[in-house]
Amino acid sequence: MLHAPGYGPDEYYMGDGPKYYKRNYSSISGPDVVCYSNSQFSLTDPPSGAIYWTAEPSGIFTVPSSGNPINISLIYPSTNSVTLSAFNQNNQEIARKTIMPCLQINGPSEVCYTGSQFVLNDTPSGTIYWTVDNTSLFSVTSPGSSTTVKRIGIGTGSATLSAHIGSVNADPVATKTITACTPAVISGNYHICSSAYFSLSSPHKADGGWTVSPQNSIFSISSYNNTSATVTVSPQNAASTQATLIADVSGTQISIPITNCALLGSNFLCPTTSYYINNGASAVWNVTSGFSITPYDGNVCASVTASAPNLTGTVTAVANGTTYSMNISSCDYDVYGRGGSGGAVSYVSVRPNPASTVLIIEIDENAAAQSRATLPSNEKVAGVASPTYDVRLYNMSGELVRNEKTKNSSVNFDVSTLPNGFYFLHVYDGIAYAPEVHKVMINH
Repeated sequence: MLHAPGYGPDEYYMGDGPKYYKRNYSSISGPDVVCYSNSQFSLTDPPSGAIYWTAEPSGIFTVPSSGNPINISLIYPSTNSVTLSAFNQNNQEIARKTIMPCLQINGPSEVCYTGSQFVLNDTPSGTIYWTVDNTSLFSVTSPGSSTTVKRIGIGTGSATLSAHIGSVNADPVATKTITACTPAVISGNYHICSSAYFSLSSPHKADGGWTVSPQNSIFSISSYNNTSATVTVSPQNAASTQATLIADVSGTQISIPITNCALLGSNFLCPTTSYYINNGASAVWNVTSGFSITPYDGNVCASVTASAPNLTGTVTAVANGTTYSMNISSCDYDVYGRGGSGGAVSYVSVRPNPASTVLIIEIDENAAAQSRATLPSNEKVAGVASPTYDVRLYNMSGELVRNEKTKNSSVNFDVSTLPNGFYFLHVYDGIAYAPEVHKVMINH
């Protein structure tokens, strides 16, 4: 049986006459993965004559140029597959096989905060560098014959761990997909009235201990172990304070914000403000003389109203045996009067004050006429009989933030998007040179 020159590797001359017959490819037997030690490969049912071998890409395995069987070993570790081909004496390919370098990364598929060790299953020459493509989720030690990978943070997901020879910039010789374990979470009531218990989700351990930041705050850790901590607040009636409780889980800081139970609300009333204890506790409310107080929502909240401007006092709430207090004062929320005469009769009323969504400005026509009648002639425009009201709202920087002209007796300003703070309302009637001015407060 002779091979037919010029025909494919599966065409052979079988005797007299121009008859050509096809036969099946031979096959290459041998392992799919090759390491540094020799692995034997052979061509089954080979044709007569010499057998030649190649491997593409080259440089990864040692491959004898001819023979059957042959021994192949790993030269340079890689993640690339290699095609091993056998040729007959006429340099025609008669069989091929895909083989892989043997290097693999051994280690667990899931990584947690305590860390896991990874190592190559064979030791190549050269320095091994390790990288991971998600540094927000994992940390690695490098270089070294092995690496310790730790989960960090509280994110979720996976990453690719890679081993490189000679440089972190070299192509990886082996890769492995790793997944982050369930993140550690601190549970507990972050509103602390006297003390509160916090626990760390299983199976994580606060092997680095518990701390509160900033230090020297009103919070302290009264007891703790690897899985829980008790935080105490002192004094219990301190002003509202925020801090962070931290559990050190194998070098990763797991945290939760904490705050003390405190009386919340504005120190300034213009003339009414609401107060509440931030943990939602029902309380017994009281306020000093000159202010009135109305509890609501089951005594969880209270509305305090000043009877006059420029008053000072204290609002108190007693809840679960603890007394919370806040010093308050009423702002100068009354009418400022006209710029020129000061003591003119007010014809504008503003409500609510403070306002959160809508500021209602009402004009008393009778009072407005009376106010104009008291003005001297040099403070009003001559010859104007019918007023047109120009209502303007300025912030403390003097910027006009709302404006409307009307002949009606009422104007509504939407103040829901204005920042909290004090504002000045100017109302011009088109007759008096000076406006009537009111100080109002926006408090959302």
